[in-house]
Amino acid sequence: MTGSAARSGLDAEVVARVGRFELQAELQVEPGETVAVVGPNGAGKSTVLRALAGLLPIEAGHIALDGVVLDGGPGGPFVPPHARPVGVVFQDYLLFPHLSALDNVAFGLRSRGASRRTAAARARTWLERVGLDEHLDRRPGELSGGQAQRVALARALVTEPALLLLDEPLAALDATTRAGTRRELRRQLEAYDGVRVLVTHDPLDAAALADRLVVVDGGRVAQAGTLDELTARPRSRYVADLVGINLLSGTAADGRVDVGGLVLTVAEPVSGEVLVTIPPAAVALSLTRPAGVARNVWPAVLDGVERMAGRARVQLRGPVSIVAEITEAAAAELAAGDSSEIWVAVKATEISVFPA
Repeated sequence: MTGSAARSGLDAEVVARVGRFELQAELQVEPGETVAVVGPNGAGKSTVLRALAGLLPIEAGHIALDGVVLDGGPGGPFVPPHARPVGVVFQDYLLFPHLSALDNVAFGLRSRGASRRTAAARARTWLERVGLDEHLDRRPGELSGGQAQRVALARALVTEPALLLLDEPLAALDATTRAGTRRELRRQLEAYDGVRVLVTHDPLDAAALADRLVVVDGGRVAQAGTLDELTARPRSRYVADLVGINLLSGTAADGRVDVGGLVLTVAEPVSGEVLVTIPPAAVALSLTRPAGVARNVWPAVLDGVERMAGRARVQLRGPVSIVAEITEAAAAELAAGDSSEIWVAVKATEISVFPA
């Protein structure tokens, strides 16, 4: 793995342009830390990755790795991609189809001047580390998707880069392969002590692989933090959907929040313009109006059900749109009910409120 002497990690302030699209983003990552850059399509995630890899020179700002400037903008230093201590795992892996797994991994070392014997020995060691010692002579077309992903990872790490970039590394895999490969990738990343930057649109990949998330939207950093921090205080609908929580905006006064069409009773003493979060698991549903005065209650209409891992996420339309997470049995009971109207109940203590 990479050495740890004089390591300060990644410090980047990227201003770059692709056509009419402009990216302005800051990114700091410590050695041994994985940061996931997430955001909707067209937000600028891949532009960040290309700039860090040296494939897209920046127009202003800087990219420094362990105190060495890789790109200082126009007039500043610029280290070309092949000379940067950077390893990249591309979305489609980009393995050479005519080369064996061993030769694919050895290629980066050979291109940097290593002898054939040295490159082969180190490539063999890395393929053993990722569990592919029995597949050294196989070409990419003879490997499964998960195996090809591990070859691409070994090829990126064999040169012992200070920065590892991963562009949607699991996107090419089917659902069956993805879960196991995700666990293996996490294990490999935890054993690598360099800087890791992951670009993904998948919230499960981000949650499972990253220590922190940086959310980009419209070419700007919209929010950054750990998954828990983003879940506690999402600042946009995209972030709320990413972490799987309901987000509403409204005006608070005297322990109540007007969220537009509905006034919620809350337990927190706030006032002014606020954001409101409600965990889907805190939303109770019933076919008849529930008794009790300690909860917020309103009618809604079933707008869709998404089932996964023994649970169901129920989309509801009403005074506000909201998602509830319930058991599959409870979802079946709701679907079998004669009434198209469903009653929603949320305790005031389950609602979090913070300034907008």
